[in-house]
Amino acid sequence: MFEVPKVNLNSRCYIDLQQNIYEPPILKNISDEQLQDLIENGGNAILKFMRLSCHTQALERSVKVVTEAALSVCEKKRREGFIKSKLASRKVTPKFETKKDFCFKK
Repeated sequence: MFEVPKVNLNSRCYIDLQQNIYEPPILKNISDEQLQDLIENGGNAILKFMRLSCHTQALERSVKVVTEAALSVCEKKRREGFIKSKLASRKVTPKFETKKDFCFKK
């Protein structure tokens, strides 16, 4: 769950502006010992750990739908409905594997 962070308006530098510091979600299920092992074992262990498919076509499509929903609808439930209806319509739309399937046959 996202919580709006508390802000220290009396801070004199950017680092002190936010009162609660949260750890990144990717590290949520890793203990401190495992994280320390990753750091001590060098780059290879970290590279194995960090293999995430973050630049896939499916992810890009999802980002596009969420962006469209954010621009079109304001309320959270309506935005969620917008996204679900878009994804449902994609399932119904026919998929063409080749150009020959796409062209009209006379």
